[in-house]
Amino acid sequence: MLEANAWHHRSDVLSTGVVMVALIGSQFGAAWIDTVAAVIVGLMVGKVGWDLLWESGRELVDTALPVATQEEMRQMAMSVPGVHGIHDLRTRQSAGRTMLDLHVVVPPRISVSEGHEIGNEVSRRLRNGFPSLTDLTFHIDPEDDSGEGIPAASRACRCVPRWRPPWPGAGPPWRCGRRSARWNCTTWRARSPW
Repeated sequence: MLEANAWHHRSDVLSTGVVMVALIGSQFGAAWIDTVAAVIVGLMVGKVGWDLLWESGRELVDTALPVATQEEMRQMAMSVPGVHGIHDLRTRQSAGRTMLDLHVVVPPRISVSEGHEIGNEVSRRLRNGFPSLTDLTFHIDPEDDSGEGIPAASRACRCVPRWRPPWPGAGPPWRCGRRSARWNCTTWRARSPW
């Protein structure tokens, strides 16, 4: 609002100057200056209006942070011990808020708690490094699945580390597809209990 008022004041001053020149010119017999002044004032008002509309539109619609800032965020997240990679980093600004979503690749054999704590440290460092960050969501990946889109929608079959039954004869809680020495290919549908 203050910026709009400042531009309004500035355009008033400039248009008054143009009108004064046109008035003096028309007093000395150059009537065409009045037409030129009207066009100039119209263009000035149009430009100020367009600039304000563009800036307020960008505030209302999600816009990404500059690429340099995104790369700085990526480097800061990569500096956390235990982070093997960062992908799907998405930033947006809306209504004065800055939001960040990212996937953090961690070692595949650590516990869920350890992976989550690595994600929390990434979150702490990013929030300290970028005070304008109001919302941060991280996803922990035990393997780099960048470029695959939404895993559940892109493939009906997803490979996971070999499942070990908790007792002899117990089956996995999902239906298995093809098998390999190290990976089960699963459909992520729960097996019916009966």
